[in-house]
Amino acid sequence: MKNRIFSCVLCFSILLGCSAKDENIPDAPLPDLYGKAVGFYEKKNYKKSIEFFQAVERQYPYDHWTIQAQLMIGYLQYLKRDYLDAINSFKLFVELNPYHPEVPYAMYMLGMSHYQQLSIIQRDQSAAKDGLEYFEMIKERYPDSIYATDAKMKIKTIQDHLAGKHVDIARFYLSNRSYDAAISRLLEAVTVFPNAEHTPEAKWRLVEAYDHLGLKAQARNMAQNLVKNHPKTVWHDYAKRFLNGE
Repeated sequence: MKNRIFSCVLCFSILLGCSAKDENIPDAPLPDLYGKAVGFYEKKNYKKSIEFFQAVERQYPYDHWTIQAQLMIGYLQYLKRDYLDAINSFKLFVELNPYHPEVPYAMYMLGMSHYQQLSIIQRDQSAAKDGLEYFEMIKERYPDSIYATDAKMKIKTIQDHLAGKHVDIARFYLSNRSYDAAISRLLEAVTVFPNAEHTPEAKWRLVEAYDHLGLKAQARNMAQNLVKNHPKTVWHDYAKRFLNGE
């Protein structure tokens, strides 16, 4: 990913003999600005690198290299973990250049900027949902892109994460005997994320909730589903004992 973005920039700076002595940013030739931006990037001074790429964007708004500068501003913001700024930069790039060949990359980085904000399960998951949306768009719109395979892996990880959120909330409801609320959360988890890592537990918690409400048929059906579809989990063992009346 990094090589794809920066190879053309490094070649550009080398060929044009850029200077990196002056750290001020007055109006200057494009090669000078670009060279300084690349130089600061190589020194991992991402803040100054962004400033020079922004100067390129500001002073040469219609040049071909300005598009690369826009992409690298977003990437450097991502490296600095300024994810909200990176999201804004990549969104703007997509809006301004909807048919550019680097749109799949920008979409991927939008997904990654949300993905890096995945927090512990107990916290709000809006970043996970937004990231999932971008990765699914890559999967659907750009299935042959170099980002599609990793997007599919990220989709699985985020789905596990979101299913875990539902199960975590359902556990809280179960502990407070709010069985209807728990069932609502758990049904959403097993329906929306049927292949998630937390799905077997979600099914077992449904067995518990149904059983507490006296819904014996539903509890038994879910336990049978769990035994049939998740044989190598501890939740399978719980369900089997439940079916055997233990």
